[in-house]
Amino acid sequence: MKLKTLATGTQESTLQRIKDTSKIWRVGVIITLTGVVMYIIGFSTNWWVTVHRGSQHDVDYTAHYGLWEKCVKIVSVYNRTIIKDYCKAVDNKDYAVAAQVLCTVGLISCVCGFSLSLLVILRHNIVLTTASGCLLILGAMMTTVGAAVYAGNVGHEEAKASPDFSVFFTLSGCMVLIVGTGLQLLSARTDYSSID
Repeated sequence: MKLKTLATGTQESTLQRIKDTSKIWRVGVIITLTGVVMYIIGFSTNWWVTVHRGSQHDVDYTAHYGLWEKCVKIVSVYNRTIIKDYCKAVDNKDYAVAAQVLCTVGLISCVCGFSLSLLVILRHNIVLTTASGCLLILGAMMTTVGAAVYAGNVGHEEAKASPDFSVFFTLSGCMVLIVGTGLQLLSARTDYSSID
């Protein structure tokens, strides 16, 4: 498939354009994609913080909080029957709203930044690469702050609260995203095939 590129105005196949990019850039894009996927999985699950109060007053109380939902399970200690098991939206507390906004804007920034990094295939442009890198790093930093605010405040508010796998998955995704973005920015040259 031939297409006209914006950078040179010549006819080249998309596959040839991908081959012309540096290996460091390609590895950076793959690592960045991995980070974005990890981030989306962590963002959308509701296991950011777990609270296990143990047995009190003949019941066992456990809860897990996500960015959007809180699930509670209360079980009888004696016969292990479920007394209550429900999920509801997270309370509109200031820290929860702030974390939701930070993480959502961070996600949008990461998706836009990753989309821009894919456009570099069609147009080898240092400005496009730099804009992509800035958006990705900004999104990762916003999410890191949002996750820390959320997990810290729930831990301060609830006794026996501990961060769970979703928040670690989100933060790990952000760290992987930053590494991938760093590789992309490292390869930022006017001639991407110069770093092989």
